[in-house]
Amino acid sequence: MKATYNDFVSANPNCSNFEFNKDAQKVFDFLNQDENIIMMIEYADQGKPALAGCVFELEDFFDAMNSKEIDFRDSFTRTVIGRMVKAILEPF
Repeated sequence: MKATYNDFVSANPNCSNFEFNKDAQKVFDFLNQDENIIMMIEYADQGKPALAGCVFELEDFFDAMNSKEIDFRDSFTRTVIGRMVKAILEPF
């Protein structure tokens, strides 16, 4: 069974300020798409960072979203994205 956004927030209490952030949830949902999960698993199996499997697609998605609620330039936000990936891949 795939992870949910609530699973991510529950497993990462230090990310609780993102709990009701709709843009962060959109990013999670994007990363949680089957094709992105498959690519992240393939990269991780090769010893590469899992996010590298869909980072360009994520950047395009984020640019099109034109978010005012999250900032990929912020180091904590980047940490949150990494924790999202971890939560998404944990069931696999």
